[in-house]
Amino acid sequence: TGTVDISSGKDFQRFFPVDIYDGAFFMANPNEEQEFSKVVVNADGEVVVESGFTVGTDAPFQIAIRDSAFGVFHDRSTSQVIGTFDPRTLTKTGNIDMGAGQLPGTGASRYQSFYFKENFLYAPVRPEVGGNYDSLGIHVADLSSGTYVKTILFSTKGSPSNDFGQNDLDEAGNLYIPDSGNPLIFPPAPAVLNRINAGSTDIDPTYVFPLGFVLNQTNI
Repeated sequence: TGTVDISSGKDFQRFFPVDIYDGAFFMANPNEEQEFSKVVVNADGEVVVESGFTVGTDAPFQIAIRDSAFGVFHDRSTSQVIGTFDPRTLTKTGNIDMGAGQLPGTGASRYQSFYFKENFLYAPVRPEVGGNYDSLGIHVADLSSGTYVKTILFSTKGSPSNDFGQNDLDEAGNLYIPDSGNPLIFPPAPAVLNRINAGSTDIDPTYVFPLGFVLNQTNI
């Protein structure tokens, strides 16, 4: 029905929001500085970086907000540490040592996503360089004590997927963690939802939800 002139729009080097909370984007700095940023729309309707904190890598990625006073992030220059921060001021508040966490493979790792449930943090791991491990590995931390708790190793053929702010908890308090599957092996492994039941810190082995096959049973 018409066109919109965007020639006067604002350009960024990258714009990749990872979490959204209270009207703000939380993400890697859009001008490719080595920091995580809180990006907002100001009173003039402009998209601006409101605040940020530095990290030791030029490729920061995973950050998540639990509530107005608490968030977590991963500085990929310290692969076995999860940082905590205050989303109101974007100031770092501490670190959780995850060095005891097991990996379902070899080489350096990174955290692909973060999930909050019952004061626990669930952090699926993926190789730093991308690709897949041989099974799904999830590091679990107790946020009340700020300590590593356990590693969940679950036999699968895919890597963890990003959640990008969807509701991961259902009304009963069950947590759903997606696994991307792997179409490059034979037989192909479908993408699935894995479930951690309310009151538990383990994946329910009886719950298997392969989305593609449920939605389309002829899906190859």
